[in-house]
Amino acid sequence: MANHPDGEGRAGIFRYRKIKAGCRRSSFPISRVRLLAAVAVLGALLALAVPAYAAHTATAANSPPETTTNTSTAFTLTVSNSSFSTDKINKVVWTVEGSFTVVAAGVPPTNWTVSVVDNVITWTADTVGARINPGSAKTFAWSATTGSAGYKTHTWTTTDDVGGTYPSSPGWVITHVVEPVDFNALAALALAAPAYLFWRWKLRRRRTSAGA
Repeated sequence: MANHPDGEGRAGIFRYRKIKAGCRRSSFPISRVRLLAAVAVLGALLALAVPAYAAHTATAANSPPETTTNTSTAFTLTVSNSSFSTDKINKVVWTVEGSFTVVAAGVPPTNWTVSVVDNVITWTADTVGARINPGSAKTFAWSATTGSAGYKTHTWTTTDDVGGTYPSSPGWVITHVVEPVDFNALAALALAAPAYLFWRWKLRRRRTSAGA
């Protein structure tokens, strides 16, 4: 019988097979450890990549988005609580841009109170049932007299019913204030245009007659 690398004869073959079997048995635990480590690392990466939902996430829209200069304007502010929120909203603080004057609040929603200090309007829910639930919205009325023309930025924050303040993105709303249309000037222009065209026509006829 030919010699085996691990020994001579049958005894060497048995020793070779035992070593080979031991290698096969020890390879499985090593692979399992590596797999568990890879799963742990992947879980940590996913935890960092996926942010947790905030206690509440709000959005706001103000209407009308455009008005004219030096005009008393009635607005409506609509505050929405995201359907992914876990808490209700019980307070809305609305800070009106500084060029607006005579800032006032309209009648608040049922079971809400309102206060105005300078250019800051604060609405607060009086009861649990009046708060803005996740997936719902409320509309708040306010008014002010506009100032100069331009894009005016108002800011806002909302507070959830567990006392945490979260200035939900974007936290600001723009009102475009424009100069009013001068209808008298437009009427004058409308009358002047036909007169100018008639004068040009007469001048052209005179030149044509003189050339003849």
